[in-house]
Amino acid sequence: FCRPVQSSLCGHQFFKSCMDKVFRTSNRLNKLACPVCKTMHSKDKFFPDINLKRRVLALRARCPHAGTKCNWTGELRHIMVHRLECLYQLVNCRNIDCTE
Repeated sequence: FCRPVQSSLCGHQFFKSCMDKVFRTSNRLNKLACPVCKTMHSKDKFFPDINLKRRVLALRARCPHAGTKCNWTGELRHIMVHRLECLYQLVNCRNIDCTE
């Protein structure tokens, strides 16, 4: 989910999943222009950005079920645990004849 990387050449930051997709769709062999400054990079010039990861996971988040009365708010790092415990999450009906 949150795997930011930073360029060791220009210092710009991106999410790893985005950069992986860009490298897969690039026509150049293992070379890519930075989307911000156009500096040419190879895939090995990106490293995990732990500081940015910590900042992103500290962002405030609301429960995805806030529209159904859940008042939970907390750091993004805790949302997965809350989603497992949320009393307002949707569940599939176990009644075989139910269409809801």
